[in-house]
Amino acid sequence: MGLSVEIIDDTTIYHLFPGDSCQAIKNFIFYAYTTWNPSPSYILLVGDAGEDGGSNNFIPSKIQPKYSYYYAGGLTQHCSDNWYVELTGNDLIPEIPIGRLPVNTVQELDSVINNIVRYETSINTMDSIMIVMAGEYVGAMSIIFNTIPYHYQQFKYYGTDLSADSCHQLILNTFNQGLDIVFALCHGCNPTCPSLTWSGNFVGGSAQIVFSDQDFPQIISHHSLPIIFEFG
Repeated sequence: MGLSVEIIDDTTIYHLFPGDSCQAIKNFIFYAYTTWNPSPSYILLVGDAGEDGGSNNFIPSKIQPKYSYYYAGGLTQHCSDNWYVELTGNDLIPEIPIGRLPVNTVQELDSVINNIVRYETSINTMDSIMIVMAGEYVGAMSIIFNTIPYHYQQFKYYGTDLSADSCHQLILNTFNQGLDIVFALCHGCNPTCPSLTWSGNFVGGSAQIVFSDQDFPQIISHHSLPIIFEFG
């Protein structure tokens, strides 16, 4: 039967709940959660968020000081869309699953939607292949590996064992074999806008770019688009 979908634009939300835009969005979600029947099963944010609040900050993310953590001797803040759906209690557990399509244009949105539909309707002739690429986080990635179902074919590329060039070529080759899921545990950077990269500490140097959006034209396995989880 599918899902009943309600599309709400941000101007409507800001009109109903004036003030801080992040708080307005959360107030609206709380309103829907407590008054709609049935209450929302999922929340999908459509629009990018910008760290500097610039022109691409369509649906902002909330930076919460109380979620701050200490890293390398300094206090660092982070943001998460989960804040929007932490609606009851103080347990930091979201009440509704939430996701985001971080697009900047209608054309990008059309492309993402078409890829999602193609992924959901394609026949998977592979055996759920998975690739994992990590730099200095071998221990953390090993924990993840232990939870992967046995039937997944696994490709493990550790930057601590490979040069940046070797890792780059292995990643590209494996993409072209066809993948279901990609895990990338490494740092990301944006050296030449809009180039988005995966980087890490590799044999022969540190913080070297090993994969970026400049490599996308070399990926020929368009019939099998993976879901990518990138943890930086």
